[in-house]
Amino acid sequence: MSSHNLCSHTDRLVGVIDLKAGQAVHAVRGERTCYEAVKFCNGDAAILAAHYASVGIRRLYIADLDGICHDSVSERDIERTAAEFVRNCNGQPLEILVDIGWNDSTVAEDINRIVRLNETYPSMRWIAATETMLNKESLRRLTETIAADECVLSLDYRGGILQSRQDDEPTWIETAKRLGLREIIVLDLHAVGAKSGVCTAEICHRVKKRFPHSKLFSGGGVRHSDDVDVLTTAGCDYVLVATALHPQP
Repeated sequence: MSSHNLCSHTDRLVGVIDLKAGQAVHAVRGERTCYEAVKFCNGDAAILAAHYASVGIRRLYIADLDGICHDSVSERDIERTAAEFVRNCNGQPLEILVDIGWNDSTVAEDINRIVRLNETYPSMRWIAATETMLNKESLRRLTETIAADECVLSLDYRGGILQSRQDDEPTWIETAKRLGLREIIVLDLHAVGAKSGVCTAEICHRVKKRFPHSKLFSGGGVRHSDDVDVLTTAGCDYVLVATALHPQP
């Protein structure tokens, strides 16, 4: 990576891997039926995880699209990807964020497997996304099973519109604060994989003002270091990146 292409910001970057049917896939504006295998690694998520670690990334975001879209959690693929990342970080990753599409229908068996993974990978954090949860009570129920400091609220948008069935942005943030969560993700799905530049700076500024002591992540459309600077200036602590970190042909 050149300086313009993020190498000076690896301490702030989170490498993103979208898993679908066992493959690492390339995001296309959140249109998940159109996602295709990441070309440079032929869809091998372990190779992609190792690549992120090799360029200095120490935080990883795994989105299990089978869990998100079909309530079918791909535990083995998640574990294999996490294991390769940990190995290439010499056993010292800072954080692994995982979205399995948590909602009120997530079955006890899946939850028990999550807990077991946490025992193996203490750096794992579990994402509770407004896109898939029913309402703020879904977040409360998750914290009855998993410690609040291992849960991450994801505020999901499409074109700036919050994807939430019932509750609004302030309600989600205040619920997270009350329950003791420490981390929030702001993600505009319409920008993911678009290489169009970041569009969440205003939302990040608003969220950070409302929850100043949170650790704030954002991403979608990140192309280079200037985009990272835009988000960090808006109050973002860490930036989610995928395509811009992939080797170019």
